[in-house]
Order: sequence, then C-alpha cells, then structure tokens
Amino acid sequence: MILTAVLGLGAAAASAAGQVLTKDFVDRLPPRELIGVLFALNAALVLPGAPFVDWHGSPRVVALHALSALTLGVGTIFVFDLFVHGTASATTAALAISPVPAALAAALLGLGTVSPLQGAACALVLAAVIVALPGAFVSMGRRRALVAVLVVAAANAFVTILSRLLADEGVSTVEIYLVRTSACAAAFLLLFPPRGIPLRTTPLLGLRAVFITAQFLLIIEAVRRGSPAIVQTMVATAPLIALALEGMRPPHARPAPRVLWCSLIVLGGVAVVAAG
Repeated sequence: MILTAVLGLGAAAASAAGQVLTKDFVDRLPPRELIGVLFALNAALVLPGAPFVDWHGSPRVVALHALSALTLGVGTIFVFDLFVHGTASATTAALAISPVPAALAAALLGLGTVSPLQGAACALVLAAVIVALPGAFVSMGRRRALVAVLVVAAANAFVTILSRLLADEGVSTVEIYLVRTSACAAAFLLLFPPRGIPLRTTPLLGLRAVFITAQFLLIIEAVRRGSPAIVQTMVATAPLIALALEGMRPPHARPAPRVLWCSLIVLGGVAVVAAG
C-alpha cells in the first residue's frame, strides 16, 4: 500500500511538471502538430525495453490495446484544446477528476459499488467542476469547456482501467505503454504532419517526454500493485503541484483562485471515493 501511494505521488509530480511544459509548448507551437511528435518521443523512451519483454497477441489483448490507444487519442485532442484556452493547473484539474467516472463506471459494470457517501462526494466533485472549472477556459465558452473537461476526465479514467485489464492479462508495462503510445504517434503524425515544429525544440520536447512517460509508467506500475482508486487519488494531487509551479511565475501569468478551490474540492472528493 505504501509503495502504491509513493508511485502515485511520483506520477502526480511528473504529471504536473509535464503539463506545465506542455502549456509552454502549446503557447508557442502548433498544438495539433505537437501531439504526434510528443507521442513519438514518449514511445522512443520506452522502445529500448521492447526486446526484453514477452509480447501478447490474443484477440482480447489486441482489442484492449486498440481501445486503449483510441481512448488515449481522443482524450489527448480534448486535453490540448484545454491547454490552448487555459492554464496547466486548470487542465491538470480536469485530469484529476478521473477517479469519479472510474468509480461510477465500475459500479455500472458490476465491478464495484458506490456508497451514499461516495455518491455525495462524486456529486460534489462534479458540481465543483461544472461551476468553477469551465470559467478557467473563458475563451472556449462554458459549454464547450465543460464537454472537454468531462471527456478528458472520462478518457483518463478508462485508460487507467484498460491498463489494469491488460495487466490482468499478463501484459508487461512496456508493452502496454509502447503499443498505445506508438499507435497514437503514427495516427497523429499522419493526420497532422509536424511541419511547424522546429528541430531546435527537440531537447525541450524530450524533457517533457521524460516527465509524461514517467507519469504513465508509474501509474501502470502502481495499478499493478494496488487499487486503481488509491492510485488515482495520489495522482489527483497533481493540480496542486502544478499550481505551485505556476505560482512561481509573474503575477499576470498565475492561475485564477477558482482553480485552487476547484482543485482542493476535487482532491477531497476523490479521497472520499477512494476511501470507500
């Protein structure tokens, strides 16, 4: 349990650092063209481990891989829309509510139950998101922002659930991450060729890839060892870390107070969901 929490907190720190860097890149480079390059760099970091793991090709594993890559790709499109219109901490807060849809989906699928207290916590988190978070993406419009936030949260939750299902099939962490990341890289590079991404940005993009790859690998390893709810609760601290990083910036570049309050409510609500 302690190792699971430590891995989750490590993933939260890596996520926060990676998201802050992503926001900087999105402000300076074509967002859609960035996605394929970033996925390719993420995959390249894990590729050296490919010869040292057992690979699986059963129909169930292939289907789970395909669904995982599709979910990750769709969620990433909405994540980058949020980055274009909001701060890193606000976008990370949208990712942090993923344990709520995960808990609800598990209950609907008969994989668990939601107690009245957990249901109230879910309602509180969703209310905080609906009221406060879309306002952090003013140029996007509240309705569009709300849809993006909910899609991002759901996609993030299901990627974690699919990682656990693949792990239960005996699939290695390297295979889980490399297959879905490579598939997304190929799709986005084909759809949005990186014509506007200068080669001189590669070192900084590579640094971002280190943080994001560490985040996902730590999450997968944590999920292997403990409850996905506990893991996601630890990762839900990422918006607070991102807020701290953004707080070091000049006053005009700092996030709005509403993001802090929303992040605190999300963290408290997710902790209640996980505790049950």
